[in-house]
Amino acid sequence: MIKLFTILFALLQISGLFATANAQATTIKKGETSMLKQYAFFYFMKENSQQIPKLIPEHIKYWNTENPIDYSGGPFNDRSGGLILFKAKTIESAREITANDPFVTGNVLQQKWIKEWISN
Repeated sequence: MIKLFTILFALLQISGLFATANAQATTIKKGETSMLKQYAFFYFMKENSQQIPKLIPEHIKYWNTENPIDYSGGPFNDRSGGLILFKAKTIESAREITANDPFVTGNVLQQKWIKEWISN
């Protein structure tokens, strides 16, 4: 697990798109969806955190309520973390969305990244 984490972290740094969450959201107006970029919120959980089971329903509710454009995501099979894809106008607005995730505010994440995702 640590080796996988180290490799993924190195790849994220090499790409030059490494970002952390903490900015203001940008409102998306109807008709502006063509200007949106796809973002990936990639995270690993802290091991043995007692808060995680309590925060899972809040985390799911948050993303279903926030419902960003083209939202999809879920946990890794081993439940060590997860990946959420969504569209936002800027990296700053993507950071704002992820900053309010209960996993972030509940301090149960070991590591987290927001990366622009280029899909085919």
